[in-house]
Amino acid sequence: MLTRLARARRHSKSDQVREMLCRQLAVTAFDEARGRLFPLGERAGYLTGGDVFREIS
Repeated sequence: MLTRLARARRHSKSDQVREMLCRQLAVTAFDEARGRLFPLGERAGYLTGGDVFREIS
């Protein structure tokens, strides 16, 4: 599967793996930040995206 993907995107397998790992690390960092910040937002009264939108509009 990796070989086919790398070939289709005209990347080396190592470049493809590097890109996939970088994306996964970014997703993990986002999930961790969201997990830390979500309770703070709830305590401040931001329960939905609409609450945030109203605040910044």
